[in-house]
Amino acid sequence: MERSADFGGILSETFAVLADAIRWVALYVMVVGGLRAIAAVTGVVEQTDQIWSASAGFSIDADTSLAGGLAELVIAVTSVVASYFLLSEMLKTRGRLNGGGTRIWAYVGLSILWALGFAFGLVLLVVPGLILLVRWTASTGFLIGARQGIVESFGSSWEATKGSGWPIFFGGVVIILVAVLVGATLGGAAGATGSAEAIGVVSALVEAFGNALGFAFATAVYHLVADGTEATAEIFE
Repeated sequence: MERSADFGGILSETFAVLADAIRWVALYVMVVGGLRAIAAVTGVVEQTDQIWSASAGFSIDADTSLAGGLAELVIAVTSVVASYFLLSEMLKTRGRLNGGGTRIWAYVGLSILWALGFAFGLVLLVVPGLILLVRWTASTGFLIGARQGIVESFGSSWEATKGSGWPIFFGGVVIILVAVLVGATLGGAAGATGSAEAIGVVSALVEAFGNALGFAFATAVYHLVADGTEATAEIFE
C-alpha cells in the first residue's frame, strides 16, 4: 500500500514499520532497556522517578561514581550500536537498505552533529531548533540506507522534507504523546506496587521503547519523502 507524506500517511507508515520490525524492536528494548534497568536496580546508576524522557541514556555529573560512569558509558555505547542495527533492520523492511559495509562510524558522526545542531538551534531560539529537528528527520535514512556522506545526508533530508514540514512536525508530536501515554500507563502500574525497583525497570524499558518508536518514525519519513514531495508549507522551506 502506497502512502503519502501527509499527517495520516506518516503515522500509518510509522506504526507499519514498527510492526514489521517488531522482533528487532523487542530485542532493542530488552538489550538497551534491560542494561539500564539492571544498572538502576543494582544501584550502579541513579534511579529516576521519570517514567519516560527524551534523553540519550547517558548522564554523568560530579556525583557519579567510577562504577556509575563506566556503566553509563557501556549503556551509551550499546545504545548507539543497537540503534544503528535497529534502524538498518527497519530500513530493510522497506527495501531501503543498500548493500555494503557498516556505516556505524558515519552514524556516530551524524548523531553527534545532529545533536549539536539541534541544541544550537534551541539556544538561538526554539523555532530554529524545531525546524532542524523536522528537516533532518530523514537524515539517518539517507546515511544508512542510501549510504550517503554525513553532510550529504543532512542536505538530502533538508531537500526531501521540503513541503512536508507540518505533517512531520505534528506526526512527531503524536509519536511523543504515544510514548508518554505508554509511559503513564505502565508507570501507573509500577507506581501502584510501591517498589522503586519496579519503577526503575519500567522507566528503562519505556525509554528504550520510546527511542525505538522515534526510529520507526524517522524510517517512515525517509521512506515516504526519499523520492521527493511537492511543497505545501513555506515555513520549513
